Amino acid sequence: MYTVSLYMSAPGGAALGHYVLVTIGYTCELGPETITIELNLVDQGIIMETYPLLCMAGTSVTLTTAYEGGATNDPYNISARIVQMP
Repeated sequence: MYTVSLYMSAPGGAALGHYVLVTIGYTCELGPETITIELNLVDQGIIMETYPLLCMAGTSVTLTTAYEGGATNDPYNISARIVQMP
C-alpha cells in the first residue's frame, strides 16, 4: 500500500491551451493502472489530491509530468510525496 499526495498550483495568465499533466502509474490486482491529473495554466488554481494505492508486490509507483503549450515560461508549482504504508 502506497499513498501519493500531490499539490499543484498556478497563478494563471497563461495562453489558452497551456497546461501541465501529471501521470501516476502503478500495477494493482486488475493490472496496470494510470491516474492523470491536468493543471490548467490559464486560470489561477490549486489542486490537492491524495491517492491510496493498493499495489501488487514488487511493483513500482511512477509519477511523471508533461508540459503542454507554446511558451516554456508559464509559472506553476508541483510537489509530490510517495509514502509506503506499513
